Amino acid sequence: GYEGAIVDYLRAQKVKATFFAGGHWMASHGTRTQQLLSDPLFEIGTHGWAHRNTRRLRGADLRQEILAPSVAYASARAELSQAQ
Repeated sequence: GYEGAIVDYLRAQKVKATFFAGGHWMASHGTRTQQLLSDPLFEIGTHGWAHRNTRRLRGADLRQEILAPSVAYASARAELSQAQ
């Protein structure tokens, strides 16, 4: 989920923070992702696609879990750049 009250508090207090977001969340919450990316107080790191146990994944499923969040991040960053 996304706790807007926490983000609002961090902004109000000018607290720098790093959020680790899942790729699925970034892809399905594009506006929120772009808001966090555009705020100089915040950084976003990736945290798997769907937070699955990678020790139990193999092949394409493992690649999806690891690589897809970077694609979602790059897409959000590109859309933000185009909007600016």
